[in-house]
Amino acid sequence: MGRPINQKFFGNLNSPYHAYPQHKSGTGGEHLASVSVVTTGTYTTIPTATVGSPDFNIPGNTTATIAVTAMKAVSATVANSGTTGTYVTGQILTVTSPGGLATFTLTASGGHVTAAAPLNAGTLTSIASNPLATSVNTGTGIGAQLNVTYGISSFGVTSAGAGYVSVPAVSVTGNGTALAVLASTTNTSINILAWAPTKVDKTANTSGSAISSDILKQEGSRRYHVINNQGYGTVKLVATTATIGTANLIATDVNGSTYYVLKLTAHRASLVRKQMVGSYVFASDSAAEWTIGASTGTIVSIASI
Repeated sequence: MGRPINQKFFGNLNSPYHAYPQHKSGTGGEHLASVSVVTTGTYTTIPTATVGSPDFNIPGNTTATIAVTAMKAVSATVANSGTTGTYVTGQILTVTSPGGLATFTLTASGGHVTAAAPLNAGTLTSIASNPLATSVNTGTGIGAQLNVTYGISSFGVTSAGAGYVSVPAVSVTGNGTALAVLASTTNTSINILAWAPTKVDKTANTSGSAISSDILKQEGSRRYHVINNQGYGTVKLVATTATIGTANLIATDVNGSTYYVLKLTAHRASLVRKQMVGSYVFASDSAAEWTIGASTGTIVSIASI
């Protein structure tokens, strides 16, 4: 065959699982890359977050873990309108919470605080239970206090885990309104749709279908040793619906048309037309450069996980 494809497109080559199975490397799937906040939620203590389990049930794959890394003030209610009624609208209060501070602009009536809105939300790395904002302008008002609620500003990935094919769900637990978050996975491994010939229990596979798999070893331009939730074994690339012992590798051109890949080397993919979207860029039985990134007019994109 031509030059083999780079092993960075295979599974995670992490010890001590390099011997599983049959002395092949790789645990399969991808890491958790990041978690983004969509809506901040409202909390009075720092919540905890849990990431869903990996898609690949393979030894060595672990569930990712994340933690809240920063919060910000989102609202406040008046806990004490002030023991001395000399507050004025527009006066500033500051949050006296550990880990950071935030400021609020007051609304006052009759010299007492009636409401407060965040002025500078701050970036707090820790909060107390129901932290209070107290006056910084003690000469014009005394004793006003606010019960502050916080939203989540950011998450940090404390353990990236392994074995993810799809983006995992993230759940948040705390004494407040749940928020929406987005998680993303790294996207560096080729996704081969293989029907593994050998089950996890080492018996012959006689049922199932071609599913997302991770390449453990390239044994030729058309043959790969793979692992998935069914099992493992060597499969051959075909340009029809995969059966036991065969696999599909799908490429997409810049128009969105798809191709079966019959051979794959370090730089070239041999293509057979699969499904047209608008028009095909490449003829059947032709070859093109490939990437796992975005396709262009001369480069096809290989499906990745």
